Amino acid sequence: AVLLNNIATCSRALGRQKEALQTIRQALALHRELREGRGEDKPGAREGETMANLGLFLMELGEYEEATAVMEEATAVMRRCKGSLDLEVAGILSNLGIMLRRAERFDEAAAKYDEAYRIRVEWLGPKHMKVAETLVNKGVLLL
Repeated sequence: AVLLNNIATCSRALGRQKEALQTIRQALALHRELREGRGEDKPGAREGETMANLGLFLMELGEYEEATAVMEEATAVMRRCKGSLDLEVAGILSNLGIMLRRAERFDEAAAKYDEAYRIRVEWLGPKHMKVAETLVNKGVLLL
């Protein structure tokens, strides 16, 4: 499943969006199949990361409704697996903010940026590039 996730990421980088989407969906299906085979009912962090990637791919294709649902689920999984104040959670929140901005859901986007900002400042300090990136994204939203 991890290999499929990586292949999908490479396909996306090469501009093969539809191929990437198909491959990332296969990766997620395999994560779920393996989890169910182990008798586990809750997704783990790797499955959450794959969900987050699927959300990004869907966002790039303009599939905002499905992307939102997938990214929200990825956020919940990663919060459960890594804690609410994890940097990966902040990254997903920031990407979710970008997607919500594109979908013209501005108040929701602002809330995601604010949460990502708080997490990143706590872990990285106020002068880190990721903190600045979050502020730039929120600034674009406010224009």
